[in-house]
This record gives sequence, structure tokens and C-alpha cells, in this order.
Amino acid sequence: TGEGVSFSGLFVGGQVGYNYQLGNDLVFGLEGDLNWSNESGTTSVVSGASSESISSDLNWFGGVTGHVGYAWDNVMPYLLGGVSVGNNTIKISETCVAPCTSMSTSDSATHMGYTVGLGVAAMLATRLSGFVEVRYADYGSSNYTFTDPSGGGGSITLPASLTDTTVRAGLNFHF
Repeated sequence: TGEGVSFSGLFVGGQVGYNYQLGNDLVFGLEGDLNWSNESGTTSVVSGASSESISSDLNWFGGVTGHVGYAWDNVMPYLLGGVSVGNNTIKISETCVAPCTSMSTSDSATHMGYTVGLGVAAMLATRLSGFVEVRYADYGSSNYTFTDPSGGGGSITLPASLTDTTVRAGLNFHF
């Protein structure tokens, strides 16, 4: 077990995909997305005359998902699932009162895992649809290597897991 950091923030990105509708209104699709993120979080631990802060910043994330939905007139509820990838930076800072020295160290890692979700899309015009969806992503665990910022030359490698739940809304142009 370790310290958990809760994320909050916004993201913006783009997606490209393809849907195929069968004669019985069942729709199958494949989509790829990539998003820039400012989602971040910090947790702190105070011990005596020093405090340690652990921050985590989700830099970017994306994925490739398969979709299955059912078209009712111009509205389509759907389920999705697939592969997710995300890049994260963890920074550890220690602040203390003399005679010690305050220090910080950080590392970035790319995680890969899975995503699942559900949503609804609606045609707004002949070639324009809008969507709202909720996705849960488990990006798995990656190793982060932190160097000794005091100049001692040592380092430590620690695993960290990354999960995220997002609410997404957007517009799609149909070619």
C-alpha cells in the first residue's frame, strides 16, 4: 500500500473513428483519441519538523476503443472498451526546518492499461453529432526512479498505479 493522490482538472483533445451500422440498427465502431491534460493532485505528510509533498500530474492520455451501440432514430446509446495509455509525472518534495536541507525530485513514466465506459451520441445536423460519455481508465503500474536531490548520488525506484475517471463531451464531424 502507498499514498494515494486524487486527480482533478480539465483536458482537451481530439479523436478519429469509424462507425458501421447494421440493418437492425446495431452500430459497431472503432475510435482513437489523444488528450492534453492538466489533471493533477497533491497529498502531504507532516512529521516533526519536516513535511513531504507528493504531487502527480497527468500530462497526456489517450486510447483505442471499440464501441457497440443501438441507433434509435437520431440518438445512440453505446458501450465502449479498449486500450488506454497515459503519461504522468510524480514529484516528491521535502520541506524542513534547519539543520536539514529541503529537497525535491521527480520522474515521468508512461502507463498502459484498459478503459471502459458508456455514453450517448445524437445527430445534431446532417454531418454533425454530439456526445457525452463517462470513461474509467486503469493505466496499470509503472516504475518511477527518484534521484537523491541532496547530491548523494543514490536513487530509488518505486512502482505507482494510475487510474482516472473522466466525463467527456464533444462534437464529431461525419465525412
